[in-house]
Amino acid sequence: MKNISHAFKNYLVQIRRLRMVIEPEFNITRVVQPSNQICYLAARGYWFDDSGKKKRVFTRNFGKEIDYPKGKDDPNAYEDARREIQILAINEYESLYP
Repeated sequence: MKNISHAFKNYLVQIRRLRMVIEPEFNITRVVQPSNQICYLAARGYWFDDSGKKKRVFTRNFGKEIDYPKGKDDPNAYEDARREIQILAINEYESLYP
């Protein structure tokens, strides 16, 4: 019974991670580079750790803020951030489940 429970927990974490690959959860933040004061947008994505807790582990800058007229609320910014985080999530999933 203990083995079944342990296997079920592992499969549940794997399913949650696969859901993060299909539909990643992320936030878009504004990042200012200190050396030249240029503003960038960064996507910060979430992932489930081995115990099944959701943690923010991915960060990716995906463009200058001036390239998006509405800043971090721009629909194109949302799509670019989703695509970048999804790529990171796919790579992480494939490294864990070959």
